[in-house]
Amino acid sequence: MTRLAICPQGHVWSAAGTAGDEGGLICPVCGQTGAQAAVEQTVGHETLEPLCVPPVISDVQPIRPVDGQASEHRDSGKPIVPGYEIVRELGRGGMGVVYLARHRELNRPVALKMILAGAHADAETLSRFHREAEAVARLQHPGFVQIHEVGEYQGRPYLTLEYVDGGNLAHHLAGATLAPRAAARLVETLARTVHYAHQRGIVHRDLTPRNILLARSNSRHGIRLNAADLKECEPKITDFGLAKELDGDMVQTQTGMVMGTPSYMSPEQALGKTREIGPGADIHALGAILYETLTGRPPYLAETSYDTLVQVIEREPTPPTRLQPSVPRDLETICLKCLAKDPLKRYTSAEALADDLHRFLVTEPILARRVSWRERAWKWGRRHPAVTALLVVVLLAVTTLTVGSVAYSARVRGERDRAETNFQLAMQAVDEMLTEVGEEQLASEPRMEEKRKALLAKALALYQQFLAQKGEDARVRLQTAQAHRRMADILRLLGQHDTARQAYQEAAVMLERLHFESPGDARYRRQMAYCHNMRGEALRAVGHHEEAETAYQQAESVLTSLAAEDDDDASSRQELARTLYNRGILQRQTQRSTEAESQFRQAVTLLAELINRDPETPTLQQHLARSYLNLGTVIPSQERYADAKEADDEAIEILVALSVRFPDNPDYRHELGVAYNNLGNLFVRTNRLTEARTAFSQSLEGFQELARDFPKVPTYRQELANSFNSLGSVRSYDKDYVGAAAAWEQAAELLEGLVSEHSDVAAYKGDLGMVLGNLGLAYHSRAQWPQARAYFDQSIDSLKQVLADHPDEAFYRQLLRDNYQNLAEVLLSLHDHAGAAEVAGALAEVFPQDGRDRYLAACFLARCANEAHHKNQPGQQDVVSPPYVEEAVAMLQQAVERGFRDAQQVDKDSAEVLLSLAARPDFQQVVDQIRSASQQIDHPSAE
Repeated sequence: MTRLAICPQGHVWSAAGTAGDEGGLICPVCGQTGAQAAVEQTVGHETLEPLCVPPVISDVQPIRPVDGQASEHRDSGKPIVPGYEIVRELGRGGMGVVYLARHRELNRPVALKMILAGAHADAETLSRFHREAEAVARLQHPGFVQIHEVGEYQGRPYLTLEYVDGGNLAHHLAGATLAPRAAARLVETLARTVHYAHQRGIVHRDLTPRNILLARSNSRHGIRLNAADLKECEPKITDFGLAKELDGDMVQTQTGMVMGTPSYMSPEQALGKTREIGPGADIHALGAILYETLTGRPPYLAETSYDTLVQVIEREPTPPTRLQPSVPRDLETICLKCLAKDPLKRYTSAEALADDLHRFLVTEPILARRVSWRERAWKWGRRHPAVTALLVVVLLAVTTLTVGSVAYSARVRGERDRAETNFQLAMQAVDEMLTEVGEEQLASEPRMEEKRKALLAKALALYQQFLAQKGEDARVRLQTAQAHRRMADILRLLGQHDTARQAYQEAAVMLERLHFESPGDARYRRQMAYCHNMRGEALRAVGHHEEAETAYQQAESVLTSLAAEDDDDASSRQELARTLYNRGILQRQTQRSTEAESQFRQAVTLLAELINRDPETPTLQQHLARSYLNLGTVIPSQERYADAKEADDEAIEILVALSVRFPDNPDYRHELGVAYNNLGNLFVRTNRLTEARTAFSQSLEGFQELARDFPKVPTYRQELANSFNSLGSVRSYDKDYVGAAAAWEQAAELLEGLVSEHSDVAAYKGDLGMVLGNLGLAYHSRAQWPQARAYFDQSIDSLKQVLADHPDEAFYRQLLRDNYQNLAEVLLSLHDHAGAAEVAGALAEVFPQDGRDRYLAACFLARCANEAHHKNQPGQQDVVSPPYVEEAVAMLQQAVERGFRDAQQVDKDSAEVLLSLAARPDFQQVVDQIRSASQQIDHPSAE
């Protein structure tokens, strides 16, 4: 039976050899010595650790074809470009898609850009693509992303660019702001870079935060965007798809065609006046970027692109100080000068803008002047002539009606008071009849999830109407923000994570504005931190790990500050503890177990202190249980079984007590089921199978009730599938493969339903791939080869779908590798040597730099040669066997190149598995290389 091993870095692999043989415990990724372990999966819910997977079938592992092309063709999600290895997709727009790739010869990362339409692209798209390359090639400046190569393969043009690994400015901002000086330094740097382009006759025309990449920097020119940032960065401008030559269009646009991003366009762009677009358009865009870094939003933003364009053309931007009072007046003046409607009233050049920003930074007087109140009034009158005329009439009328104003004012005050009373009653009615019922009273009622969603949606719509009537009222704005937050909570519960993330962001932006208006009111910051925390949960659920980490950090920063300001602020400390353990779950998912354990222990300590002050509050007990629950999943159970068991027992004790006190609360029942499941996993890892079966049965019973009572909540069905999966694993360890298959089939049915309903959640597809692979193992164990083959095929397809969107999911990648291996074994059992050889090649592609996988792939190809030799008719063996033999030797050579040095394993396999290669001189040469390298490891030369 194959063992599973794990190294200190968290890499998991199938360890060759017997239980007493430590030769197979060298990590094929990092080379460190590992230890025997069971593979565990981490899934999407904040308190869940799922199943343990049964071991793979055989010690013989997979292979890849010599030319490496077959598996590339099988993965239709990634293009083929000679000389480059496509790693993952970085992003895409209307015209092109950008991949992270590795230049094979230079072994360096690059950004590889291709046209989405490929060989079917029209002439205009191809022309724009090539002209972008020409523009970038002319700009040899560190402030621009540099171009490496322009090429074409199979009719698909591509260009490779410098890879910048710090993300883009839009991702960094995400509704947040920069300190004024950091914003000024950033835009000054961008302005000087843009001036360089203007001097060479190129206008970008689409400067946005998304097109500004942030490269990590150690030079004196680096910029620290936030005080919390440990590293500095340098901005680099990219995406010249809309660039224009000052003496002719880089892209073939026509008068009247609007091109660019609406929120950052200049008025002349919005009007489609192509011939009038010059450097002033980029200066306007720089002003819009400066505005967003100062206020957290672009100067123009409406529900539709058309409405945004109307704002760009007709409206003056709201002065930044109205949104963020802390913005310095001089910086606001510079920003608004850039955003002038008339290009002649903007800065004369990007360099002039950069110089004025520099004056601000060194506290010298700026050259820009503030717009006078007379000019503002005149501009307003020009935009609203009818209203201006009416105002003149009103002023005349007011003069004649002054005598009767006192009596009239008294009457107006009375009407206003009555209107205010009615408004307050309406707000109270929404709070009591919709919000309270939707958020609280129906929370524990079975089958009421959709009704809760409908009530909360109606409440949100009414709050938005109130906001339109009384947008200046802080209470109305707070209630509207809370309505967005409540809606996000129910959307997350229903598994609609992308929509939930957007609703949390809406709430956070509104709360941040309230905070800046009333910085002394801690409730705005506390609720804002909650929204960032839960936004992180929604992002983590769909596999956006980096964005989730940023959201958690934003929440933790706010809450740490609040806790430091007030020792009695229990609410902030409670939310801080939740942020800590949520971030710990993310760290566990991304193979950072040591960091995760630290996060969980910090949460336990913080919550224990709060419970000492207030022992009766159930939410504190619940958060403490969650912290223990997750702590148990990261403690190495083989070495520290007692510690892991103690954490699980603590969680169960707390949750049993809460479930008894509050039997109708589904959250406590849910998390108790998770706790039993985690305890079962611990028992499995330490070979206590009877106790594991009992724990899984308790978990299964609880989740069956929850899934029946709340059928619309996907988390309960996921947990139920996980319990069936874990129970199947225990049965398989007892050789009850029929019972194991029955449990896994129930798990698969649940997960197939979840994948159908929530295709954006990677964990559901990944879990389905895992369960289908387990079913393949069950049928393999009963020698039912066709059924095993069908399940392995389905499992591989599901796992490939996950990895196409989330290539960094290490657990699912390891599962894919193991399922390729198991499928190859089944195909050999079915005497399908051609299929086995193809699958072996795909297996080796999963971890292309793994030397041990290359060796095991060579073993598979050698076995295919043996199978072909015995299967074919006399005289036909040489037609099939030599290609397998040649591929096997080539694969063995590749294994050596990737660090394979296990001469003992080669000697063991030579007598049987590699027998078909033994007579070849090139095979003996490779074996000699392995033995020589192995001796150097065993007997290194003295220094």
